[in-house]
Amino acid sequence: MGRQAWKKGVFLTVSLFSAAFFCRLERISQTVYLGERQEATEEEAGSGQEADLSERSTETARQTETEQHTEKAAEAEKQAGRIRVLIRSDDFAELYHQEVRILCKKEAVLCEKGREEPLDEEEELRFSAASSLKEGESVLLKGREEDGCFALIGLKRGYEDPLFEGTLTISRRKEGFLVVNELPLELYIRKVIPSEMPSSYPLEALKAQAVCARTYAVKQMEVLRMEDGIPADVDDSVSYQVYNNQPESERSRQASEETRGQIMTENGELVDALYYSTSCGIRMDQDLSLEPVFASFLSVKHESDYEKDEPWYRWNVYFPVEQLTERAAEKGYGEIGSVTELIPEKRESSGCLSVLTIRGSTGNAKIEGEYAIRKFLNPRDLRVNLKNGEAAPELGMLPSAFFYLVPSYEGESLLGYEIIGGGYGHGRGLSQNGARKMAEKGKTFLEILKYYYGEIELHDTLDTGDQSFIKKNQ
Repeated sequence: MGRQAWKKGVFLTVSLFSAAFFCRLERISQTVYLGERQEATEEEAGSGQEADLSERSTETARQTETEQHTEKAAEAEKQAGRIRVLIRSDDFAELYHQEVRILCKKEAVLCEKGREEPLDEEEELRFSAASSLKEGESVLLKGREEDGCFALIGLKRGYEDPLFEGTLTISRRKEGFLVVNELPLELYIRKVIPSEMPSSYPLEALKAQAVCARTYAVKQMEVLRMEDGIPADVDDSVSYQVYNNQPESERSRQASEETRGQIMTENGELVDALYYSTSCGIRMDQDLSLEPVFASFLSVKHESDYEKDEPWYRWNVYFPVEQLTERAAEKGYGEIGSVTELIPEKRESSGCLSVLTIRGSTGNAKIEGEYAIRKFLNPRDLRVNLKNGEAAPELGMLPSAFFYLVPSYEGESLLGYEIIGGGYGHGRGLSQNGARKMAEKGKTFLEILKYYYGEIELHDTLDTGDQSFIKKNQ
């Protein structure tokens, strides 16, 4: 809930994590009275004027107030908690690394088996099969005086030797080495923004992205979705949200700073802050679940659509029946024989196809879920034509599940299907290119968020210190 939502004289019970939050230990509570503080300050100032306080005394009071505000802000940020990010291997391919090379960019400390060993700036560490670190053991790297800064040498990302702030934990398992980066949530957000949205986008779009990323991260910290045995809240890939694939920029830092601590809630619950690349023009108030309605919707260009000039707004690809039969066999549906028909079985209200039935010469199969459907219809060596006439790059799946099918026949024999689709991504939550267009038209980040998520509220965790959304049961 944002500052603007608090009413005068409201009591708020705020859950605060103690300093032990960094180890995810106990939680303390205190009651804070909000609403009268500003009036009380003004009354005191008025009394001071009536008493003819000197200009120096007034200035001293202002300095003290500023210092106290700064101290409170710093403490609130400290209380905001830390997120644990599993750093995947080259190009995000695997959970485990076979070799890890680390360069200390500040003076650091190596913690192992209860011992601490100082490390100099520019000192390098290497973990490999020949390492003395045994299976089941871990080491912790941290800064000597503050959060550390470490480069993972040779790790293939969008920039060379990516830098990681906070701490690094390296654990040896049978499969290889796990690398977990723990850092303050706000530092994490600064590195997610440029990895998920180009820094050249308008500031209000970047701010909307910042709030989405922060809300998503806090929700993941709440639900602990990482698989058993992985000591992290998220990983750094598209399986969650991409982290540190691009270096921070001044604009990404500004977007994070100007939305610091803000997350989206609805009816007191965290919003499911999903986002994706490009919409085909869908809106929250539409019902496109019926096949004729959806096909009619996608067949035209809607002038009011923010993404109407984007290359991904509309696309098409032709699938010969032989390719469909081949894809079915690859996915384990070989027993159905040659594909004779594709039937869109079920759509969500947004128009996203959620169930696809494949009829074959010797049986039928059903594919459920937009992601599974997109993987099944992977164009691979087929040309996907974009709205601007160019060919789409290789994606490993269909651009989206917002499509309808146009069959082609020779007599009664199926030759293939023209797949006519729109948008790029899963189609839930915020469209990043839509946010860009809205920002270019003068919309604020809050207007953008409400357009895609409805009547949400902004809950400022750093303003109130409320960390009740982050539930750690460890």
